[in-house]
Amino acid sequence: SSSQLVRNQQRTVVVEEVVEGLTIAARVRYSKCERNVDGQASQPPVVGKTYVCRRNDDDSLTVTRTDGTFASPDEFRIVSESMESLGRPNPLAEFLAGKTVAVGEVLELPHDVGAALLGSKTSLGHVAKFTLTLREVLETEGVARFAVEIETEGSEKTQMRLIVNGHLDVETSTCRTRRFAVSGPLGMATTTGTYSTAKTTYVRGKLNLSMAAEYN
Repeated sequence: SSSQLVRNQQRTVVVEEVVEGLTIAARVRYSKCERNVDGQASQPPVVGKTYVCRRNDDDSLTVTRTDGTFASPDEFRIVSESMESLGRPNPLAEFLAGKTVAVGEVLELPHDVGAALLGSKTSLGHVAKFTLTLREVLETEGVARFAVEIETEGSEKTQMRLIVNGHLDVETSTCRTRRFAVSGPLGMATTTGTYSTAKTTYVRGKLNLSMAAEYN
């Protein structure tokens, strides 16, 4: 069987509180949040709504509506996923900050930095390789464009391989990510049961991922 999943999201984040350089509280409004599975479109309950998010001292995330009521489980799942980085350092920015990189130079990112860029709760496996190669500096936009190569591997119970390539645009003055786009093939094999009841499921497909951010 074959299946296609498409997700498209646009959101606006307004910073409300900063502590020691980290944004711990913000408002987020979802102007678009679409999900389409094999041609069947659905609109999650966050569209057109604004939520107040706060990263607590115990690293938990509180999500409330603007009237002070708590978000529903479905709302919380979507908002917490997209606001996962709130109140946490930016590993990629910390890795690049202060570095002088020449065009053509290859940077090998630590696994934890690569995992943070993909999202720590990703189902795409563990990052085995994450390299950045500086291709050019776009002076008019104030960004450095890197070529990206990522390889991930599955867990002990799942054999998985993902290899994607693309580009990453980073602001030279702040190291914030402006654009990120990768695509490539993936394959996975999962075995359930034991001995005579063992069953292996094979999955193959293609991943396309892109994001863009504007800062005011």
